[in-house]
Amino acid sequence: MALARIPSPRARRGSALVEFSLAGIPLVLIPISTAETACGVWVYHSLAVGVTSVSRHTSTRGAGCGAVRRG
Repeated sequence: MALARIPSPRARRGSALVEFSLAGIPLVLIPISTAETACGVWVYHSLAVGVTSVSRHTSTRGAGCGAVRRG
């Protein structure tokens, strides 16, 4: 029966670095993707409100409501 070899502190430092890098990537990407999704939802909502407002204004005032009057 062979004895188990105990890894040196230097070898353990390397494995900790690898584990941290593998765990750190998702820990950084999750908040970034959450912020980007929130920004996209905000832009979608702002655009929907603007389109609704313009269509309501146009339906009550007519299609020529923004025409420039010359004269």
